[in-house]
Amino acid sequence: MNVAATSAQHLPVDATPILDVRKVFLHFDEGRTRAVDGADLRIAEGEFVAIDGPSGSGKSSLLNLIGALDVPTSGEICFRGQPYSDLADMALFRGRHIGFVFQTFHLIPTLSAIENVMIPALGCSWSATEKRNKAASLLSEMGLAERLHSFPATLSGGERQRVAIARALINDPDLILADEPTGSLDSVNAQQVLELLIGSREARRITLVMVTHDRSVSSRADRVIHMRDGRNELPGVAV
Repeated sequence: MNVAATSAQHLPVDATPILDVRKVFLHFDEGRTRAVDGADLRIAEGEFVAIDGPSGSGKSSLLNLIGALDVPTSGEICFRGQPYSDLADMALFRGRHIGFVFQTFHLIPTLSAIENVMIPALGCSWSATEKRNKAASLLSEMGLAERLHSFPATLSGGERQRVAIARALINDPDLILADEPTGSLDSVNAQQVLELLIGSREARRITLVMVTHDRSVSSRADRVIHMRDGRNELPGVAV
């Protein structure tokens, strides 16, 4: 399967890229499966970029590469000019700079909402009280002030996703990566989650990259990157 990344429009000439994806490939099965096949794009500081395309087109694979969860077969990804391949500790990099929001929430069922939110902050230098206070503040911001001690099984899908957004924000990341964050929600909860993500991005000046099938979601983005089986529909985006 060949996959290409294309952009709906070029990045402004004077934009500062937070992410620079340079001819990135991700192959499996000795090259027989090409999850990503030459993605080439740049994303500016503070942008809201949507990645769309049909199922199996490589959207989530590209997001995992950007999030330093997978290592490309070839090519390079740079964060503010620094190649990922030069980073000594990818887990530390992710913890400092990236927040993740997934379609299936990825909450730990045996932990309460506030404990789930605190997980990314476990390795930081804040005191336990500071971590708990910040987690509580974020959950309150998400409209969950009364659900701090609730367990995931007792929360609705929309509430679980709001917990996941709070968790993604606790370390004050520069970049939020969201993989179909509204995909398993009804229209009312999907709209609420979208507004919370956009509002959090605007309030904190965070870069937001979101994989989505939903045109009503991608229409809110500053820019859309299309993933398609086959060749690039447009050349790579250049700053």
